[in-house]
Amino acid sequence: MHEIVFLFLLAQSDPSKLLRDFRTAVAENSPSAAADAADKLDQAIRARYQAWLVRDASQRVDEFLSWLPDDTETFWVNQEPFLVNPDEPPEALYAKPVQRFSTDRLAAAGDGKIYRALAGRTIRMVASGAKEYRENRKILMTPGPQTLREVVYFYLLTEPFDAPPADETIENRPVWKAPAKITDWTQQRPRQEPPKIDDDNWIALARPDLLILSNRRDVLSTVLARIGQGAESRALPAHLGEWQHVNRGASFWGLRHYSAPAKPKPGERGYEAADLPRADGSATGASVQFDPSSLRLEIEYLSTAPLAKSRGPIDSLRTEFQVDQPSAGVWHLISDVKARGSYPVLFAMQLLGYGEYR
Repeated sequence: MHEIVFLFLLAQSDPSKLLRDFRTAVAENSPSAAADAADKLDQAIRARYQAWLVRDASQRVDEFLSWLPDDTETFWVNQEPFLVNPDEPPEALYAKPVQRFSTDRLAAAGDGKIYRALAGRTIRMVASGAKEYRENRKILMTPGPQTLREVVYFYLLTEPFDAPPADETIENRPVWKAPAKITDWTQQRPRQEPPKIDDDNWIALARPDLLILSNRRDVLSTVLARIGQGAESRALPAHLGEWQHVNRGASFWGLRHYSAPAKPKPGERGYEAADLPRADGSATGASVQFDPSSLRLEIEYLSTAPLAKSRGPIDSLRTEFQVDQPSAGVWHLISDVKARGSYPVLFAMQLLGYGEYR
């Protein structure tokens, strides 16, 4: 793929002129001019390649949204490429929380068989969508446990994947069943470790450079069918108000459109005032964006309700975030992750509905 892109870029007017300048300088035995032309050529190619990546990433995101079930509630995208290293200890990912959430289920599924097969490869983009969120409000912890009922992950690779033999096929795609042992926090008891339970996952090679993981076989089948047959609708349609608060150019971004079951009912904790990262009763949605280079995290929470004050001695929300309300119904939260550590990112992922898969 990279060779094709390189040739494409060289065919464009500006790189071609710089290439001619370079050849002329070499022919005239002018090392300084050749070095200058080579540097400019390299910069031009990198700039054009990056622009192509941005356009291609946007197209991939549109595809993912068209493949997901229409009633998907939450969606996020990690556009920061990373190298797969199965031997990296879990604590090393504490400083890389976005990558941690991008790979935790994949690394655990099937004892990490597919994840280990990806060792040394670059994952160019990860995206995930989920629905049927049922939060256990008795478990007050950040990061919380993974509680989404149906979840789908897309892993876009930089090159085709030489996959091991599959367990089965779905929609004519190779599929691996990948169960995992995870902690069942709903059965936690004082002074006792919560038990481990079995959790099923399926991983499909949808295209030579695209893996799809889901915890529901029927959902994976639906996604693969939509890839093969196309779909007339898409998840999280463009008319939703949350999209006005999304920066699709951010390295990491996500949005959520709250379903009724995801919000507290009258009389429940957090119904009248938002006990973030848990929604209040009148919330409509939220958006998140994060820049790993500047370590700046921004959240916009869409609700007409006030934000609840902490019941303890410290208001952790206002300790970890700068909070303001730029307009009615919009709460703006900003955090400097360099100064605050990974907690604000864990908070943001929990706001999107994602807990740790452990």
